[in-house]
Amino acid sequence: MAGDDRARKPADQTDDGAGGGEDLFVVGIGASAGGLEALQGFLAGVQRDSTAYVVVQHLSPSHVSLLPDLLAPATSLDVVTVEDGMRVEPNRVYVIPSNAKMTMRDGTLHLAHGGGRDALRQPIDHFLESLALACGRRAVGIVLSGGGTDGTVGLKAIKAEGGITFAQDPETATHASMPQSAVDSGYADFCLPVREIGAELARLRNHAYVIQSPRKPTKLDPEGLARIFDQLKREFGVDFGAYKRSTIERRVERRLALQRIDKLDDYHKFIEANPRELSLLYQDLLIGVTSFFRDGELFETIKGTILPRLLDRRPRDAPIRIWVAGTSTGEEAYSLAMCVVEYQEAKASRHKVQIFATDIDDEAIRRARQGVYPKSIEHDVSPERLSRFFSREDEKEYRIGRQLRDMVVFATHNLTKDAPFSRLDLVACRNVLIYMQQPLQRRVMRIFHYSLNPEGFLVLGTSETVGDGIDLFSLADRKLKIYVKKNVPTTVAFESGAAPGHLPPGEGQSLPEQRPPLGAAHLADRKVLERYGPPGVVVSDKLEVMQFRGRLGPFLGPAPGVATARKFAWFDASNCASAASCQGRRRGGSERGR
Repeated sequence: MAGDDRARKPADQTDDGAGGGEDLFVVGIGASAGGLEALQGFLAGVQRDSTAYVVVQHLSPSHVSLLPDLLAPATSLDVVTVEDGMRVEPNRVYVIPSNAKMTMRDGTLHLAHGGGRDALRQPIDHFLESLALACGRRAVGIVLSGGGTDGTVGLKAIKAEGGITFAQDPETATHASMPQSAVDSGYADFCLPVREIGAELARLRNHAYVIQSPRKPTKLDPEGLARIFDQLKREFGVDFGAYKRSTIERRVERRLALQRIDKLDDYHKFIEANPRELSLLYQDLLIGVTSFFRDGELFETIKGTILPRLLDRRPRDAPIRIWVAGTSTGEEAYSLAMCVVEYQEAKASRHKVQIFATDIDDEAIRRARQGVYPKSIEHDVSPERLSRFFSREDEKEYRIGRQLRDMVVFATHNLTKDAPFSRLDLVACRNVLIYMQQPLQRRVMRIFHYSLNPEGFLVLGTSETVGDGIDLFSLADRKLKIYVKKNVPTTVAFESGAAPGHLPPGEGQSLPEQRPPLGAAHLADRKVLERYGPPGVVVSDKLEVMQFRGRLGPFLGPAPGVATARKFAWFDASNCASAASCQGRRRGGSERGR
C-alpha cells in the first residue's frame, strides 16, 4: 500500500475517536487574495445545521483583521475571532486573527503568535493537517481563491484521514493559483463554484458515512465488498482483501458518500457503468501522508548512528544499498539521500550508495521521479538544504537536484508479492504495516529479513512493530522503531516470473540476483549433522524445542505433567557423547531451527 507503501498515521486510528473533536462536523476554509468575495459567497449559501466553520485567511501580520466584521453580514451564523483555547461549537464561523498560526486539537482551537511573515508561511496547510487528525471523516477542507499552493497539502491530509475536500472552480476565482493547485494534485474531491459548495456540504452532512459515530465499526456487506475486491485485483493486481478491513471499508464508504450512493450493491453497479470510478477508488485506498524528514529525530539517528556503522569500516569498493519500501511521492527516499550525502562529505567518504524506492502506486512513482514539490516543503526542509539540493521552478515549486535524482532509483513494486531487492544494508518501511492484517505482516517481515545483509537495519513507523517477526529481528531503538536483522534462516516464496521491481527504461542499475531459498528443516539438519552428528535436538534462544534429529530414546524423554515445548527430561548424560552435546545446547540455547 502506498505511502509513507506511504508515510502516514492510519485513518482507522483517527476515525475511531482520536483527538476528542471527532463528533464535530468541522469545515476548514482556506483563502488568500480574492478570498473575501469567495468567502462571502460561500457563507451566503450555508444554513444552520450543526456544522462549525473555521476560516484561515492570509493576513498581514502587522494589521488587525477586519475579516469578521466583513463576513458577518453575509451569514446568519455567529462570526467570531479565534482566541487561544476557544472551544469549537456548531453554527459558528471562527476566523483566524492576524499574526497567528492555528491548530485544532481535542475540539479546541490553539494559536501560536508572532514570528513575523516567514513564520506564517502555509498557514492553511498547517491548520488543515491538524483538523484532519482531530476530526477524521468529519473533517472538510475547502480551498478558495488565492495565489500560491497553500491548502493543497492540507487537503491531502484530510482526504487521507477519510474527510471530504473541495476546491473553488478556478475559473470562478479572482486568483486561481490556490484552487488550481488543489485540483491539479487530485486531492480535491469536488471542484465547484462557491455557492454550490454549501449545497453539496448539506447533502454530505446527512449521509450515513458522516452521521454514524466514528467509534462504531463500519459494516459493509462482505459479499458486495468481495466483488469490489475482485474488480480491483483484476484491474490493478492488488488484493485488498488482505489489508485491514476497517480502513478499507471506511474508504469504500467514503466513495459511496461522494457519489450520492447508500448501498454497496448500487455502488457495484455504478462502478460497472463508470469504469473511472474504480480507478478513483483505487487511488483513495492508496492515499497517505508523507513529507521530507518526517519524524526528524529518526533522520538524525540515521546520520549519527546507522550510517557510521554501515560506512566507517566498509571497503571503499563495497556499495551501500538502501530500500525505501512504500516511498509514496519520494520525500522519504530523497531525505535519506540528503543524509547520506551530508554524512559522506563530513567524513570524506566516497562509498557508492544505491537507494531503491518502491511503491505500489504508479502515479506516486511518476511524481517521485519528477521530483517537483510545492513551496510548502519549506516547513520541513531547512533553507540550507533547499539551497543545496533543490532548484526553484517558480514561486510555487521546488525541483530535486541532479545529485539526489541520480542516487535514487524509483520502481513500481508490490511489496507483498513481487521479488524484493537483496543484499541490503537498510530497509525503511514506515506506516505501511498498519494497513495490513497479521498474515500479510508476517510475510513482509520474512521478505525484509531475506533482503537484508547480516546485521542490516530495518526502520518501521512509530506505530508499528515487527510483531510475530520478533524471532527475525532484534530491537535497537524502541522509540524510533529501529531493528537489526538476526542471523537466522528464513524462506520466502514469490510469484513465478516476479522481478525485483519494475524499473523504467534508463533506470536499469544492476540488480541483485535472487538467492534460492533454503528450507528451515534442511538448514537444521545440516547444522546439527555438521557440528554434533546424530542424534540431536534443535532449540530456540528461548529454550523451546524446535526439532528432534535421530533416535533420542536412550538419552531423553518427556517429563511428567502438562506437555509444553520446553518440558523434557535428560537421561544417561554421562554415557553418551551425543547426549552431552544435547545438554550443552540446552544450557546455551545455541542452535536455532526456525
